Amino acid sequence: MHFCTAFWYIFGLRLTLIKQRADYQPFISDLSELKNETIALGRRHSFLKSVFENYPNLNYREVNSVEDGLKGVASGEYEAALVTLNTGTYNIAKHGLHNLQVVGKLVFEMDLGFQVKKEYAPFVGILNKALSSITQEERQRISNKWTNIEVKNRIVSKYMWIFIALIAFLLILFFYINYELKKKVAKSTSELSKLLNSFDEYIIASKTDLDGNIIYVSKAFCKISGYSSEELIGKNHRIIKHPDNNPDIYTDLWGTIKNGKI
Repeated sequence: MHFCTAFWYIFGLRLTLIKQRADYQPFISDLSELKNETIALGRRHSFLKSVFENYPNLNYREVNSVEDGLKGVASGEYEAALVTLNTGTYNIAKHGLHNLQVVGKLVFEMDLGFQVKKEYAPFVGILNKALSSITQEERQRISNKWTNIEVKNRIVSKYMWIFIALIAFLLILFFYINYELKKKVAKSTSELSKLLNSFDEYIIASKTDLDGNIIYVSKAFCKISGYSSEELIGKNHRIIKHPDNNPDIYTDLWGTIKNGKI
């Protein structure tokens, strides 16, 4: 089939160099840095001519598709792959090639044109007039739209995993410390409860407000007084006043209580 070229112009094609991930990988801006490595290239790609002309002595391996080239790099069959940014990042994300990374960027000037069937040749002039009305800035914007696509993949770096592991460790440590504190509080509470029970059982004690009304009595107090706690709580302390006691005892007692002393 015969074609006629309607229009062409030069634009900068952005290519990316992709290799396996490494702890340290310097950025590559010149293919000559890979003179001892195998570089995978897709067959029939439009940028092959420019690459071969600029770097004729490198060790190239032509593959059937971008996918084949990237999978070859991921498996170690090839050491690098040269692809366009959009197809490279898209295939890395699509096929889960998480051990790959972009390690370099190259820009080649290429001819971009339109072709029409020979029988439509009369329309070439019309197309040329229409396309010539597009400014250089507009052409560049169109070019950027198709050659500068960003595809976000789901590759998580080892530093992210370290961060996640650190957060998980801190959470485990927090819950462990919290658990140990609860055990200590429970133990202390149990010991205090036993101590209070012992106090209530064996210490003769009562508590009144400033008006002398009883608000607490221990079991030992009830036992020695002969009253139950229900009979004492709320009553004035004079209910257990013994007639044989010296009145000075009670004067001293209430003076002490009203001064806030024990």
